Amino acid sequence: MKLRRFDEVTQMFVVNAAQMAYLENAPKTQMMLQMFCELLRYFYKGDTQVLLSKELEALRNYIDIQKIRYGNRFDITYLNCSGFEDININHLSVIDFVDHILNNALVQYEGIIALTVEIKDTNGIFLRVILKKDMKKEEFSRPLAEMGDVNV
Repeated sequence: MKLRRFDEVTQMFVVNAAQMAYLENAPKTQMMLQMFCELLRYFYKGDTQVLLSKELEALRNYIDIQKIRYGNRFDITYLNCSGFEDININHLSVIDFVDHILNNALVQYEGIIALTVEIKDTNGIFLRVILKKDMKKEEFSRPLAEMGDVNV
């Protein structure tokens, strides 16, 4: 019960802050608050399994918020990240993975970091993140769904 009330108060706060940002003509703040509200709703989703397409949509909101926060510290490219309406994955598995890589890179490196987020569809569904900084390139991979988990 308390968690539900916290959710309501948080959403009211975000909506009120977005309205104030609109009235004060602060479009970036308003946009960030709207994305944050959508992201909060997604985070509090009670499901253990979600559609990969919804997880990627939430990741984009998260990344957009981080881009506002960090400015030009990183650039991100999405490859093969559409057309996954029938694949279930664990809730927050993509966001957690990308968040961990991004935050470690921001602490470890100075200057602009390039990230590529890609969904690989070979003998299962895999998330691959490529991190580039100057001449360094690191690849990270995580399985998201086995071939038997895909609802075709």
